[in-house]
Amino acid sequence: MGRQTGQIAMTRPIQTERLSLRPFVAADGEAVIDLLNDFEVSRWTSAIPHPFTRSDLRIVHPDGSTRWPGLIAVTREDAVIGGVSTRTHLGYWIARSHWGRGYGREAATAVVTMLFDDPSRNSLISGYFLGNEASARILTGLGFRPTGKSQQVCRAQNCVLAHCDMALTRAAWEARHA
Repeated sequence: MGRQTGQIAMTRPIQTERLSLRPFVAADGEAVIDLLNDFEVSRWTSAIPHPFTRSDLRIVHPDGSTRWPGLIAVTREDAVIGGVSTRTHLGYWIARSHWGRGYGREAATAVVTMLFDDPSRNSLISGYFLGNEASARILTGLGFRPTGKSQQVCRAQNCVLAHCDMALTRAAWEARHA
């Protein structure tokens, strides 16, 4: 399928109609701790623990370099409201206080567009834990299609959960945006 989602470094911020996407910075730390310490957010992610504490926050090295170059801050009016990961797959989270407003889809659309700007990228992978209907709608709306089911660790719930694996091809993305 060609190169799939892999760690990328943002070369410039992305502006959407309502959001700004940019690299995380040290000043985001307190907001990130507060937002990710909500079990209703972390329970749908694989890598985020619950509770989420200061020791879990390792966004920026003291020298200013980004520890997570594949992690993108989603901001609204200069406040962090979520994040998008491109490290091994497309993943995202939005603070519960911002659910139901289309921010997840808006942010994910912008990042998918950025990833497919790389002409060598032919596909992306993502997925969701079964029961997370909001993520299922976002991914399906972007054109991702199921490729199978798997079992994945959910750190917040400290267990293995059923997961719907999905992929999006460049051809499917381009057909949706033709």
